[in-house]
Amino acid sequence: MTLRPDNFLQCIPALEEAHENGAEKLLRETLAIQRRVLGPEHPDTVDSMSWLGAVLMVRGSYDEAEKLLRETVEIRRRVLGPEHHDTLIARTNLANVLMEEKSYREAEKLTRDALAVQQRLLGADHPDTLNSRNILVTLLAMEGNYTEAEKLLRENLPIQQRVLGPEHQRTLDSEAGIAWFLTKQGRYTEAEKSLRKTCAVYQRAYGPENPFTAHCTYQLAGLAAAQGLPRRALLLLLQAVDHGLAQDTAMNMEQDDDLRSLRGNPGFAAVVAHAKQVAVQHTTNQR
Repeated sequence: MTLRPDNFLQCIPALEEAHENGAEKLLRETLAIQRRVLGPEHPDTVDSMSWLGAVLMVRGSYDEAEKLLRETVEIRRRVLGPEHHDTLIARTNLANVLMEEKSYREAEKLTRDALAVQQRLLGADHPDTLNSRNILVTLLAMEGNYTEAEKLLRENLPIQQRVLGPEHQRTLDSEAGIAWFLTKQGRYTEAEKSLRKTCAVYQRAYGPENPFTAHCTYQLAGLAAAQGLPRRALLLLLQAVDHGLAQDTAMNMEQDDDLRSLRGNPGFAAVVAHAKQVAVQHTTNQR
C-alpha cells in the first residue's frame, strides 16, 4: 500500500478494496515479521499496526481494531511525543473506532485534545485540523449536540471555500451538513433556503444525474418530512431515486430516521419498493 494511514475517513474506499482483496491476511503476516525483525516500536511496524487496525475497523472487528490502535497511540506517544503529527493522527484514528463502538465520550475527548494541539501548532486551515474538526462534528451529531456541531461546520466552511473552492464536494457536504443540523434544531426556513442553494450548486457542478446531486435532493425530502409535508417529501424521494441516489441509501431508506414520519404511508412503501428495484437493477447492470 502506498497510502499512509493518516486518517481513516478519507481512506475508507481504499480500505474497503483492501479488505476485499485479502489485505488483512497479508498485513497480519507482515506485522508478525516486522515485530520479530524490526521490533515493535519501529516506524514500519507501527504503520502496519495502524493499517491492520483500519482494515479491521472496516470489517467490523472493532474490539481487535481498538486494541491495535490503542497500542499504536501508546507507542507513538512514548517514542515521538504527545504532540507529534503521527501521535495526533493515531489518536483521531482511535477515536474513529471508538465512535463505531458508540464510546462517544472517550472518542470526543481524544478528538478535542488532538484538535486543540493541531489548531495551536498547525493552524485552523491545516488539513489535519479540518479533519479532526469534522470527526468532532460527527461525534457531536451522534450525541445529539446539533448546536455545537453546526457551529464547528460553520467554522470549517469558509476555510474549505477558500482552500478547496465553493464547488468542491467537501465544501458542499459541509453546507448540506449545516442545513441538516438546522433541520434537527427545527429551524426549517433557514434549512430549506440553505439546502436549496446547495442543491443548485451540486446540479450545476456535478449534473442532475449524479449521486451527490441526488443525495442533496434526498436530504430535501427529509426536510419536507420533518415539516409534515409528505406529498412533497415523496416527490423529492422519487426524484432522488430516479437521478442517481446511492444504492446503500436507497436500500436502507425505510430505516432512515429522517423519514420516520412517512412510515405507514402507502406512498412511502411504494417509493421504498421502487428504490430497491432500481438498486437491484443497477447491481445487475454492473455485472
